[in-house]
Amino acid sequence: MRQNLRRTLPGLALIPTTALFIGLLTSELQHSRLGLAWPLTLDPHTSLWLELTLASLPGLLLFIVAGIGLRRHGKAIAQLVFVASAALCAYCAVTLLAPSYGNTWSASEVLKELLLGQWQLFVLAQLPGLLLSALLHPAGAEHG
Repeated sequence: MRQNLRRTLPGLALIPTTALFIGLLTSELQHSRLGLAWPLTLDPHTSLWLELTLASLPGLLLFIVAGIGLRRHGKAIAQLVFVASAALCAYCAVTLLAPSYGNTWSASEVLKELLLGQWQLFVLAQLPGLLLSALLHPAGAEHG
């Protein structure tokens, strides 16, 4: 039970990782510099944190399902799963918040310009979550 908890705990870092990416991206798009800024939501009665949490759910689900299927693999696989899940979270969040960054964005523009075009911000946002994932991955997970 403790190993299952330790294996899924890094998944909770997906929400703040997504928020960090959105903050870095917004600062880059609004001020052309590294920093943190929050996008304005279209509906003033909407909570940005609730939207980011909801946008992170598909990635969290991927993390949990992949974690169950790959539980006997090492830290490298666990970190690859984290990055793939974080990429899904970031894509969903950017898609949701894309109107805050300009007029209209197609799905391919969101992927190419807001996610892949800002890959260095994505990598920077991953560092705390990857560190947590490395620290919490069960040491004996490779063998059983």
